[in-house]
Amino acid sequence: MADLVDHPSAVSALLADVCGGRPGPRLRRMAEKAAGNPLYVGDLAAALVREEAIEVCGGIAEVTVGCPLPPLTN
Repeated sequence: MADLVDHPSAVSALLADVCGGRPGPRLRRMAEKAAGNPLYVGDLAAALVREEAIEVCGGIAEVTVGCPLPPLTN
């Protein structure tokens, strides 16, 4: 799988698919820490959803305020 560093729209699409809405600013900032690694972006998004740390409002998926990085394992 190719890195997504040079493809922010691909990162946004992956986040939207997993989180259920276009990524908001906090979610995008958190995903930037993945440094373009699609596996990490997907794992991060799945962990946030699993921890119920994503709120979707008006089609925007956003990390709840004050949410730390979740554990990436089940």
